[in-house]
Amino acid sequence: MVQKKTTNNNPSLTLFQKQAHELQKNWDAIVDAVDLSYESILSWVPESGIRGRYAQFKTKLGRQVLEKIVGHKAFTKGPHGETLNLNSLTEFGHYNPNFLKKLNTQLKTLYGNKIFVEKFQDFYDRELQDYLRVHYQAYNFIKYNPE
Repeated sequence: MVQKKTTNNNPSLTLFQKQAHELQKNWDAIVDAVDLSYESILSWVPESGIRGRYAQFKTKLGRQVLEKIVGHKAFTKGPHGETLNLNSLTEFGHYNPNFLKKLNTQLKTLYGNKIFVEKFQDFYDRELQDYLRVHYQAYNFIKYNPE
């Protein structure tokens, strides 16, 4: 059986694949070049926290790239402009439901591309999986323990 490419004729998914490949290919140089100081990313745990990892990933797959891929702005309101504003103590970014829905749809399509998954899985497991699991667990803790 021939593996059907799920990104044919879909420029946004082709862009996502290209950016993911560039991230993976240039990972060591990106890690060396990104400033993880507290002043830069506002994190006390830059090597193990999601902000440090995002600072590295955003070089190829940041919010602006994802907005281009998806075709919608990520936020409908909140403190974020061209960069994420992580200093606000009173405002949160409100995600655009259209952005999240389309991103989810496109990621499901991309994950259906066996060739992409095979090429990216080891990198994902090594460099992102643990961060996302902790973020997900924290989200669920807050969701079910609002106090």
